[in-house]
Amino acid sequence: MSQKMQRAKDIILFLRNKHELTQLELAKKARVSNVTISDIEAGKVIPRPETLEKIANVFGMDMVELLQCNVERIDRREVRELSPDDKEILDWAANPENIEYIKFAYNIANKGVPKSMLHSLKIEII
Repeated sequence: MSQKMQRAKDIILFLRNKHELTQLELAKKARVSNVTISDIEAGKVIPRPETLEKIANVFGMDMVELLQCNVERIDRREVRELSPDDKEILDWAANPENIEYIKFAYNIANKGVPKSMLHSLKIEII
């Protein structure tokens, strides 16, 4: 299981349990299927940005705040310290104008787009 999948799984599972919600209750409030919640918590899928935003809204936060959560410290309503570079990236990601770039990157990462195809588009993989 990738670190990204583990992190999303842990945060969502922790918040759901903290708020005493079943998977079905969270799914209904977020307007996603309970299979989606189950698959995220089981580490079978990485949630799409739109799904993360819906789940985050249930807990009174946005997607960036959700992903910043530090499960070990969340009971004290603290988030981990971010480097200036992390803050700059999160600020960029929080801008609604950049959602298409985020979706594109998500699709590249999760659909196995060949690097040769990206090279022809002059997209650098880092």
